[in-house]
Amino acid sequence: MPGTPEWRVVCALVAEDLSLVLDASMVAGLASPRSYEGGVLYLEEGRVGALRASAGRVAATVHGSESYVVELTADGGRLRFECSCPIGLEGAFCKHCVAVALGWLRDHGPSRPTLDDARERLEALAREELVEMLIDHAHEDEALARKLLLLASARCSTV
Repeated sequence: MPGTPEWRVVCALVAEDLSLVLDASMVAGLASPRSYEGGVLYLEEGRVGALRASAGRVAATVHGSESYVVELTADGGRLRFECSCPIGLEGAFCKHCVAVALGWLRDHGPSRPTLDDARERLEALAREELVEMLIDHAHEDEALARKLLLLASARCSTV
């Protein structure tokens, strides 16, 4: 994530799949008791935004006194975690990490689609469908609209 320090690495295992490097006992062991309790409360209160998951990664925004971005990744058989909150920036497995991890564990299952599944479906779509989908979404997403307009202006200036 931009503006945050290096990834924090814990728990050596031999897998690239998040389900093989993350479980409930690990979450409890990584977090302080206070962070664990806070994360459980945040999850119960619905403060965890939509989980953006693929086989090896999950990210979400957690809304507390401020909004913080969390990303958990299986990388080289290790769990890597990052949170944009002050405690997370110090390298701790904070309550926001706990909330996202427990949310992913609660919702994880073979019937749940991931972003990998979405990629596979998108790769099968016709170019025109993809363009229409992007433009439709840009009308609702200011950040995407800015990116597309920047892309268009860069193309215009090189012609």
